[in-house]
Amino acid sequence: MITTLQKRKSTARSSSKREVTTFTDLSVPLTYENVVQATGNFNLNNLIGGGRLGSTYKAEISKGFFVAVKRLYREHFEGAKHFNAEIKALENLNHPNLITLIGYTRKTKY
Repeated sequence: MITTLQKRKSTARSSSKREVTTFTDLSVPLTYENVVQATGNFNLNNLIGGGRLGSTYKAEISKGFFVAVKRLYREHFEGAKHFNAEIKALENLNHPNLITLIGYTRKTKY
């Protein structure tokens, strides 16, 4: 999952390699491969924090455009239903002190 302080706009973009659904217009294409590169392959130097459900990494998607990437631990989710509920909850958040979901992917093997 990728989160940042941006206004949401319902759009969908996909990559021929890995599909990433986005909710806002970005200045660069958002693909899973771009996220992996922006986090330094989920390098510990970019680790912001972690919890029971996953780890959060800092990523610079484009020059000066930083986002937080939440990488969920697959073993803590009970399949697609739980993942969809998590996305729905994040998708509907709208508060000035909370970050906004801008996209997600369902890549299952890391």
